[in-house]
Amino acid sequence: MDSSKKKCGACKFFKNVDSANFNKTRDGYAAVCKQCSEKRIQKWREKKTQKTQAMHISSDSEDEDSSDEAEEALRVKLGNVKMADFLREISSTEKIAKFTAMVELPDDLKKPDARQSADGLASAIWSELKYRFVYHSRYVSKRTASTRYIYHCAQNKDRQQQSKKKVGEGIKQRDKEQMAAFKCDGWLHITIWDESNSALVKLKHDTEHIPYWSIDLWDEILKSHPTPTFSRRSIHSLWHEESSKKWKRDPNELKSAKILIEEAAKIKKLYSVEPISLPEEPGFTAIAFSLPEVLRKWGGRIREISLDSAWNTNGSNYEVYALLGEISGSGCPLGYLLIQSGKDGAAGAKERFIKKLLEHFHKVWKICPIITLTDKDISEINAFAAEFPSAKHQLCFWHCLRAIKTRLSILRRRPKFYDVKEAVGEFNWIDPDFVPNTAPEPTPTAPRLTIRLNGRVQAIIPRTVTLRTAQRESDAADELDDEHLEAEDEDLLGEVDRLLDRNSQDSEDGPDWMFDKDETVSKDPEYIFCPAPHRQQILHLFTKHFCQHPIFPE
Repeated sequence: MDSSKKKCGACKFFKNVDSANFNKTRDGYAAVCKQCSEKRIQKWREKKTQKTQAMHISSDSEDEDSSDEAEEALRVKLGNVKMADFLREISSTEKIAKFTAMVELPDDLKKPDARQSADGLASAIWSELKYRFVYHSRYVSKRTASTRYIYHCAQNKDRQQQSKKKVGEGIKQRDKEQMAAFKCDGWLHITIWDESNSALVKLKHDTEHIPYWSIDLWDEILKSHPTPTFSRRSIHSLWHEESSKKWKRDPNELKSAKILIEEAAKIKKLYSVEPISLPEEPGFTAIAFSLPEVLRKWGGRIREISLDSAWNTNGSNYEVYALLGEISGSGCPLGYLLIQSGKDGAAGAKERFIKKLLEHFHKVWKICPIITLTDKDISEINAFAAEFPSAKHQLCFWHCLRAIKTRLSILRRRPKFYDVKEAVGEFNWIDPDFVPNTAPEPTPTAPRLTIRLNGRVQAIIPRTVTLRTAQRESDAADELDDEHLEAEDEDLLGEVDRLLDRNSQDSEDGPDWMFDKDETVSKDPEYIFCPAPHRQQILHLFTKHFCQHPIFPE
């Protein structure tokens, strides 16, 4: 390619690389030619002009009375009203969408600068209507000795701007929540004439919304403490110390929680609680409670319960277990268990705590589920199996998928050999002499008969007779065709594929707790437990068997 020519990034034409065609930059020449660059600048200017015009139209011409002549006519037509009467009237009116009034300015608002008078009047309206109006612009009349000051509602959605960080030495950032904004089209016009003690006030506010509550720091505090030595964290610490007096009953957090549960147990409301006695386990601290009013109302309908846990719920690293019951397709909390484990905790303690929790609901509240659900935590599985042996236990689908994906991504660990005695000992329904078929049994080929009549093949299957009866018409949206079922299946498999692609990284080996003692690391550096191309097929096969209901067709 000729190095003296360059392709323009906009028009895609090759042009000579010189100052006549391209603007010079620090690194050479611009990527866009001069002609395209000028077109872009022109478009940007036109867009900016349209935006400016739209701003003026929305602010200055929202009604037909914005002209100088119209305002002069209103000045003559409307009589002056005192400031106190004006504020009393607008505060007593239930809803104000639009109003116009000539207000007599009090002495405290008669300022040499008309802008200060208008700002004071806008602030007084804010205090009565609870809508804050922010200064937007001004219009100086060329025909009359008047100036119109224009304000917009601070919660006007069309006038919101991105917050900017303050810069400067000693200035601290004070982050605030985003203010709620609405399509209210709120505008306030205040026209003040020279050598006059009155102001024409016109307000338009189409939609009511929540009031504007100022959350700014007081100006006087900022003046007295321009660079405070305290931080946001120290303020939060003081607030937490004060608010904790409402619920903290004892310096020991476990004693405090037990006292709170005892107090809540005396309240006969929907959210009353009932303490659950737990065994003492060395190295562990635990507390549990149930929701008796919820159980009285819904306990008889519960046929499916699940247990889920969360880590690091507070500063003391308690692990919380939530027992949920299925009610009309929704999960309802039944009780909670909080466990804090130490370094020298006894083995199996968590499982015994969970068993005691489930035993309370089984014996006291007669909860008899037919389905129990947990993730892949073995202590939760064993506790459910011991307390509800007749219930069908279901594992979390996504936990299982993630576990299988993790195991398939570990390259060097070899699976242990199949031991028929161990398999039959754990599952007595396995046939010890079972041998998988390596090939399908041959089936005899059915003879094929073709009938031709005058050279044309005749159908030998008799024509079926269709009988139609009068039936109620059904909505097509209620019918599930094969394509709809296939689409849902594809959506699920798509989620599986996305899970496979997410954070897909192989590892040479994994922690020992993931494997049995007979699963050893291969000494062959080229050994791969499951090559990457086969993992998707395995996950699809697992998904099919996991989600396939026994009565669904293949």
